[in-house]
Amino acid sequence: MANIYHSTPLSPQRRTIRLLHVHSAGDNDLSKAVSCDLGVIDLDADHQPFATLTYVWKVNADEKRAVISCGGQTLSLTRNGHDALRHLRKRLGTFTIWIDAICIDQANHEEKLSQVRLMGDIYRRPKPSMSG
Repeated sequence: MANIYHSTPLSPQRRTIRLLHVHSAGDNDLSKAVSCDLGVIDLDADHQPFATLTYVWKVNADEKRAVISCGGQTLSLTRNGHDALRHLRKRLGTFTIWIDAICIDQANHEEKLSQVRLMGDIYRRPKPSMSG
């Protein structure tokens, strides 16, 4: 199966980032798996509002992990990251969010460095209303 990050490449010549588009559970059933897609935007050209979330990237080896379905593939994340997505999905339905540990290819050192340089602009970006 292709790497999810290879199917959503970032442009080295532009200030691009990936965003996570989380799909509604429909009936807000918290037990339903989190389903989402990754998309790419240009911070200078696209003015789509999105929420931001950061959490611990490295975890203890014995910490329980959870998975989400992203673009037809599974992504593993910490239990607290998974719980945050489920809570937001219940409250908001469909939403768009930038989460550093998911939207940045953690196995790509050059990408991490490039994306870290953009974090100030990412966090300063106007946020959508989070009422639901």
